[in-house]
Parts: sequence; C-alpha cells; structure tokens
Amino acid sequence: METVMLLIMLILTVAMVSCSRHVIAKPRCPNCGSTPVPYPLSTDPGCGDPLYRVSCKAGKLWLDALNESSYLIASTNPLTQRLIVRPPGFTNNTCMSADFRSQGIHLDSNLPFNITSSNTIINMNCSESVIQLYTARNCSSTSRCHDYIRENAIAKASCGITTTCCWFTTGGSANEFSVRIREDRCSAYQSFVNLDLASPVSKWPEPGLEVEWLLPREPVCETAVNCQYLRNSMCLQDPISAGKKRCYCRAGFRWDPINGVCLVDRKCQKGGSCHRHKRKTPLIAGSALSAGAMLLGISFTVLVYKNNRRRRGELAKVCLSNVRERIINVSSNGLTCKEITKATNNFSRDNLLGSGGFGEVFKGILYDGTIIAIKRAKAGNTKGIDQIMNEVRILLQVKHRCLVKLLGCCVELEQPLLVFEYISNGTLFDHLHNTGCFGEKSVVKLV
Repeated sequence: METVMLLIMLILTVAMVSCSRHVIAKPRCPNCGSTPVPYPLSTDPGCGDPLYRVSCKAGKLWLDALNESSYLIASTNPLTQRLIVRPPGFTNNTCMSADFRSQGIHLDSNLPFNITSSNTIINMNCSESVIQLYTARNCSSTSRCHDYIRENAIAKASCGITTTCCWFTTGGSANEFSVRIREDRCSAYQSFVNLDLASPVSKWPEPGLEVEWLLPREPVCETAVNCQYLRNSMCLQDPISAGKKRCYCRAGFRWDPINGVCLVDRKCQKGGSCHRHKRKTPLIAGSALSAGAMLLGISFTVLVYKNNRRRRGELAKVCLSNVRERIINVSSNGLTCKEITKATNNFSRDNLLGSGGFGEVFKGILYDGTIIAIKRAKAGNTKGIDQIMNEVRILLQVKHRCLVKLLGCCVELEQPLLVFEYISNGTLFDHLHNTGCFGEKSVVKLV
C-alpha cells in the first residue's frame, strides 16, 4: 500500500510540474555583450526580477523611461544599488535637449527606480519666469552654469554665451522621478554626478544622472516549483500582501537581496536556535488523473497542511519582521516605542488630531516637554502599513523648509509609527479653503 501511495504521489508531482506555465523565481540575467547585468535587473522575463526591467540592445544596457524614451546605462553598482545613465545631449547643435519631445527624463513611479540626490543639473535656454518661480535654483549672473556654457565647447556651440541658465541639485519629491524641460521653462539640461562646483569646468566628470533601485524582496511564487532556482527556499504566504506568495529562505538561511540568493545565516552557525524545516509541499491533482488519485492527493494535502500550519505561522511572523527591518532602518533619536506610546497617553482619543483612510495622527508630549505628532497605521489595514513604510522611504530623501520634519519611527509594534515635529495653527487645507490666508499670487509663489 505504501508503494502505491508513493507511486501516486510521484505521478501527481510530475503532473504538477508539467502543468506549471512558468517559473516566477528567476536567476541572474546573462551579460549584455560584455556588460554584467547584476541582480535584480532584468533584460528578459526569464531572468532577474521583472519589476527591475532594463533593455539590452547591441551589447549595451538601456534604462527605459516613460514616453517611449530610453537612456544608455554607463555603469552599475549592485552594492550601492546605483546606476548611472547618460543624458542625451543636444539636438543638432541647438540649445534643446535630445529628449525635448518627451519633456526630459520621466521614470515610472510604479517601478522601484528613483533619481538620487547626488546629481547637479545645469538648465539652459531658460525663460525669465524660471527665475521668478524657482527661487531655489541658482540663476544669477554669477551662476556656475555660465562658466560651463562658456568653457564647454559643445554647450557653447549649442546655446551661445548669452542664454539664461540655472543650476540645482536633485533630491526631494519634485524630481524624485523626473528632470523636466519644456519650452516655457528651460529647453535643455545637462547632469553631473557628485559634482564639485568649485572645481574648474575642465575637471568636471563626464555627464551622467545617478538612479537608485530599491532592494528587491524575495521572488513571487505560486507553488514550490516556482522556487526551484532559489535554493534553500520555500513558497509561503506573503505576510504583508494578501493573496501573494514569495520564495522565503528556509530556517538557517537569510535572503541576500544584492545577489538574489539564500545565504547561510551565520547567527545559526554560532549556536543560534535556527533549525531546518523539512520541506513538505501540498500536491494538487490534475484534471487528467483519475478520481482515486485526486482523493489521495487531497488527503495528502490536508495532512501536510495540519502538520505545517503552526510552523508556517511562526515563519510568517519572522518574515514580516525581516521585511519591516529591511524597509525601515532609521534612528528614532533615542526614543523607544514605549516612550512614544506614553507621550500620547496610550493613543488616547483626546489626543487625536485627525485620521484618514489608512492611518491616524495623534498629538504627543515627551518627558522633556517637546510636542510631537505621531502617525499610526490603522489596526489590521495592510495597505496602511505599506503606505507608512513607503512614506518613510520617501521622507528620508526629502529635506525642505516647507515640509514637516520626520524625527524617527518605531517598527517594534504591530502598527508602525512615524514621529514628526508638531506644527500648530491648523492644517494646510484650512488655510487654503477656510481662512483665506493665501491669495492666488501667494499660492503660485509657494508652488
């Protein structure tokens, strides 16, 4: 009888493998010509992480942007998750960038790429309105952009020495995904990475725009078969995204997002409590098999499910903790979650400042009298937790006098917390719509 059951299980496994349409967990992509393609960049649906797609054309890597535009990737650094693309230059010796029709570089905000704060942008052929609207940009007569146009042969031939120009550094929500140009603002641009403006123009680096990518999560899977390329992993429910599964590393291993592999966890080798779980995969009978094989397969599935339910629940909690630690890694200025909770009187409704679809904001007073505002995701709302984690990632890159300052965060609790400086005098909505403090000219200047 045992021999018969093993034979049926083997048949079911083969049927499941043959019916699987595609493998979702994928290895690193092959070189593009002589250029290595680091994980998670993907040049083909069969390799890398499809969210991190790039193109391989004639042995060169290209980053695809919106409006059907692409930019040559000059270099990649998987250790820092950075790549540098080449700006397109000028169009036919005119003071207009080659990507003028697409209004500059526009990355897809739904993909895990964004422009870093290490770029210095030189805008050329700008209108007078730019000087009035964008006061943060250096558009003065002594701006270094004039030196660049005078001393760079290509810029001088394309724009002449009398053009209005500006320079600014990237960073913040305004240019996190784009460097804009248009006819009524500036029609041309050039970009430099880690530029020292005090150095002579002849010493400036080759033009480039630095883009970073987020560290990838574990590959998505549907069944255990999808995880065959990721050794020492198992297909489990994603604790953050309902209805989605991922190839999580087995106990004793940890996910390496840089190389896309499961590495041996050194903590386990040093006497930790890690132990390897025996892999047991529920088997689903195919429609072509007999009714008897289907019943045996279902019985086997129920048995495995009961035996592994407790252990998988524990592993899911560990996965959720790891995901949070990987996404959020900021200092809370010495504040503990207990102190933050105490500052709000255990999130008393008397301290509630406002609420939205995904979270609530409370007023808090620290032990030294400092007033703070704490944002907390609503209980049981996974979208709210995702939004707060994404908000931390964005706010860490944004520094502006008109934006509320992020003081820290707490991820030890079930509901993540963000700690902001407290700004009194009501909300921006009240000022715009109720008090009448802002006239039309004031709003335009603020924007």
